[in-house]
Amino acid sequence: MGDLLKGSVAYLLYRNDCLHPYRISRMLVLAAWEGAERLLPEMTVRGESFGFYIEEIPEILDDLTSKGCAIKIKGEGRKCFRYSCGDPPEIDDDIKEILDDVYERTKDLSDQELNRSVIKDDRYGRILEGHA
Repeated sequence: MGDLLKGSVAYLLYRNDCLHPYRISRMLVLAAWEGAERLLPEMTVRGESFGFYIEEIPEILDDLTSKGCAIKIKGEGRKCFRYSCGDPPEIDDDIKEILDDVYERTKDLSDQELNRSVIKDDRYGRILEGHA
């Protein structure tokens, strides 16, 4: 797992009260498309035309949890993760700015709307083929 991807996941958790891996993956792809291209080589995207997942996210969340920097919250049939390290994760300012922008634009979208914003984009097929 790459440090940039791990730091980006930690930062997204920091920015949110509680975030599900589903939403993390969509935000990361949008961030990569919007200027954080350095994230793409660290992500293994698996999926179909209707949806996807990023293979590294469970390992990153397990690592953050084992280090006390993430807490898994279970409830209402769904789990989410909360950042618990106190200080914000260290991440390059340019990546932070892109993640902040993606967060602000997507925070009020439903899961379905967020997913659609990725899978309906012309670039989505290239990500599945490994040519983002």
